[in-house]
Amino acid sequence: MWAYLAGIGGFRPQHFDYFKHNLLLNNLIRFDWPVRYADGTYLCYYHAYYLPAALLAKCWGGTTIAPYYIFGWTWLGLTLLFLLLNQLSGWKFVVFFLFFNSIEALLLLYDMLKSDHSLGFLMKDFWTNDHTIELLQTPGGLMFPSHVASFSAAPQHSLPAWLITAFFIPQNTDKTEPFHLQNRLLPWFLLILCLYWSPLVAIGVVPLATRYSVLATRYSALTTRYSALAMLTLTLLAIPCLIFYAGHLPINELHGWWWEFLTTPHEYALLFTFLTIEVVFWAVIVWFLEKKYQVLEKDKSLIGLALGILFVLTFYRYGHYNDLARRACLPATLILCWGVYRLGSSIPWQTYHFFLLGLVVILPLKDHLHWLTKQPTQLS
Repeated sequence: MWAYLAGIGGFRPQHFDYFKHNLLLNNLIRFDWPVRYADGTYLCYYHAYYLPAALLAKCWGGTTIAPYYIFGWTWLGLTLLFLLLNQLSGWKFVVFFLFFNSIEALLLLYDMLKSDHSLGFLMKDFWTNDHTIELLQTPGGLMFPSHVASFSAAPQHSLPAWLITAFFIPQNTDKTEPFHLQNRLLPWFLLILCLYWSPLVAIGVVPLATRYSVLATRYSALTTRYSALAMLTLTLLAIPCLIFYAGHLPINELHGWWWEFLTTPHEYALLFTFLTIEVVFWAVIVWFLEKKYQVLEKDKSLIGLALGILFVLTFYRYGHYNDLARRACLPATLILCWGVYRLGSSIPWQTYHFFLLGLVVILPLKDHLHWLTKQPTQLS
């Protein structure tokens, strides 16, 4: 249902990002690989997500049957993800994952309170227009996407990010570390695999892979010969990907530290607001609940690392829509989602559900409901 309503395959209205996604899939089906154009350039994009469906369509059915292939491929990924999340913390965590979001809905509430328009007009405007675009284009107000927004717009980033991150989250057992820490090279294999899917997500995976590789040294000791062979194998796996991306010419070369783009005190205030809503708020919530209920134990370092990743991503801008932060944040936000769920499960029922409904569901619920309309997303 999630794959269908999100527009995968085009059986329902799709996010406007699919103008690009569908063009990529079309080119991969119609042209020989690697795809080269008349001007001598080639299709250089992180398109591993599209390759299985494109290959099947090239062999059987062409572009007519391609929507069914891409839907089936995405459905398999989601099925595996939900099974992993259910194994981690149960089916309630899967539901929590579907609706988890930071509290930038407070920004929209603030705009409503200071507006001169009627409440009816504001509610209609909130429903009709995609105000996340405004938040993205406002200096400092860049927001990390909710899970539903990320999947609806960019499944090629979301699925690998979530599937790989699930590996780094301890299972809901008496053990505080995953059973697979006996292999400290496996995180780096996953990282290289992620490069083929989404290099921006891979940047967010690096700190997690480093942490688990360090932890795994307590469980495994590689011989010099085996270690050298393993590192050589990983390097050989990464080389084709790096060579491929070496020819990439980005459309937008906008990058640098955020303070290089800020010119007024108001814009600095927006950056501070963004940092408070996306990172500081959750850090305070985690610290307070853990101090009171003490349920995370050794997992506190993992939650702290996730918050640290989000904090660092807040200060660097890459791409017109801050693409680096919006993609590299996906592993960290899933870990934060898991940590908040574990902490929330220890809160009394009434308080926890008020917290969940009041702070987490407000904005992504709109995205879910928009799936039922003729035009789920549009620019303001």
